[in-house]
Amino acid sequence: MKSTIVVFGMPGVGKGTRLSNFLDGRETDYELMSVGNMLRAARAAGTELGLKAASYMDQGLLVPGEIVNGVVLEGMKNAEKNLITDGFPRTIEQATAMLEADIVPAVVIELVAPKDVVLDRALNRIVCKKCGEAYTLNDYRPPKVEGICDKCGGEVGRRKDDEEETVLERFAVYETDTLPLLKVLEEAGVEICTIDTTADDVDAQFEALMLKYS
Repeated sequence: MKSTIVVFGMPGVGKGTRLSNFLDGRETDYELMSVGNMLRAARAAGTELGLKAASYMDQGLLVPGEIVNGVVLEGMKNAEKNLITDGFPRTIEQATAMLEADIVPAVVIELVAPKDVVLDRALNRIVCKKCGEAYTLNDYRPPKVEGICDKCGGEVGRRKDDEEETVLERFAVYETDTLPLLKVLEEAGVEICTIDTTADDVDAQFEALMLKYS
């Protein structure tokens, strides 16, 4: 069984940005597995599971575990490289299913920030509709060419689930359905390491942990 690093935190806290900054141009034994990208690709392809997932994603709700688990767990078990997960597990059910499949993360890197900071980030976020790469409307991380993805040349724009009302709903769902799974993983012996993403050295802290478990 390959090793797994779980990158964890509320929607918009900066998981994708930290991973992009770390992985850009770096040789690593780890493969990034983004459940969000997998689900969006399934939706774009119009598969049965993708269309089911879309009905939840467009409302800012968590996609039910039975839809996500079938897509993800088999891929994790058959992975040819070590894995970094972004967006899985998101519920106690998913965490339990992962542990029952004998997939025990080497570490959980929990990213945290005040709610008002994360809300501002979410409202300024734009993403590539093709590959899912995240950018901002402000000067923090805009695409080099307005409306065009730096990575794949796809169209960049706001996601339907990044409206303020929907973002606040996602925060509430995270606190009730997602945050409690940390206790499940901790009780299974998984190390939980927390990083404040408002810190000046957040990327250095993240890099140190990633290299430690890579």
